[in-house]
Amino acid sequence: MRPRLSQDFVVLILAIAVCRSPLFAGGPQSKRQAEPAPRPAVAGPRQVSPAARPAPPPPPPPLMTWEEPGFGVTEADARKNALESLQTKVRDWLTTNYPEITYSPVLTDVEKMVIEFSPTKVSESKEDRTKEARDGQPMLELKLRAELKKSQLDDFQHRTKQELARHRQGFLAKGLIGAVGLLVVATGYLRLEEKVGRHKGKLGIAAVGLLGLVGLALLVLG
Repeated sequence: MRPRLSQDFVVLILAIAVCRSPLFAGGPQSKRQAEPAPRPAVAGPRQVSPAARPAPPPPPPPLMTWEEPGFGVTEADARKNALESLQTKVRDWLTTNYPEITYSPVLTDVEKMVIEFSPTKVSESKEDRTKEARDGQPMLELKLRAELKKSQLDDFQHRTKQELARHRQGFLAKGLIGAVGLLVVATGYLRLEEKVGRHKGKLGIAAVGLLGLVGLALLVLG
């Protein structure tokens, strides 16, 4: 009888253990840890395609263009001859179109206006004696292309104002020197007149001559 009870008791314990097992009873299972939500992408600076960018404004057209030939035994001589011809043309054009510009461009000014020098070649023209061969050497020829821009014209106007300012300053300085010279002569004349009584006529002639010399000096300096 006792062995039977012992077997039943063991079976009961096993049954209770199995029933309490989570797998058998369908008990709560460990929940899977939730994955973090992906972060929204941060929008960076908007990339503009080169085709969508506005094109830069075109440069303003030149005020004037020139094409001048140059001739010389060497390439340097031909370039200098072309620049000198261009200098004359630029001065004439400024005198005709902008007479208020009294500044006369020099070779360095017109050289900045050159945008292209053509390759040198042997001159075939016989119209001008300067284009002919000299000392048995062939005369070379080239051409330059130049243009006058608005900025360069503004620079010529600025230099004209500077020249006028220097001229006025020089004129005022000469006038001041002349006034001081006259004051010195007048003061010396009065003092000498007090000391010399009989030779007033000669003293007056000397004073007039001295004033004439001062005036002549101012004219020469002018």
